[in-house]
Amino acid sequence: QRRLGIKAYAFDDPAAPSIDDDSVKVVHFVRHGQGFHNLMADMAQAEGRTWQQYSRTKDNPYVMPEILDAPLTDKGREQALMLQPVVRSFADQPELVVLSSQCR
Repeated sequence: QRRLGIKAYAFDDPAAPSIDDDSVKVVHFVRHGQGFHNLMADMAQAEGRTWQQYSRTKDNPYVMPEILDAPLTDKGREQALMLQPVVRSFADQPELVVLSSQCR
């Protein structure tokens, strides 16, 4: 059995090992674009509201039943579109894409 070692490097880190090395796998993590839950939180903060992260209180906009599976806003869709040419420019295209079941 071989031991699995994981090291993380920034995309443009000159110290990163060559991706031509057969023992190197490249993993890209992409966070979703702006969702309605993010927009609701921004609006709540602009109104001066505060809440404790991960709390299930009425003050926390992230746990509002209406936005538990929040779709992307127009801005979030634009952010996703802007990322497409970046991914297409990768010399090695992704072999596997893993995503959440959330609609965003």
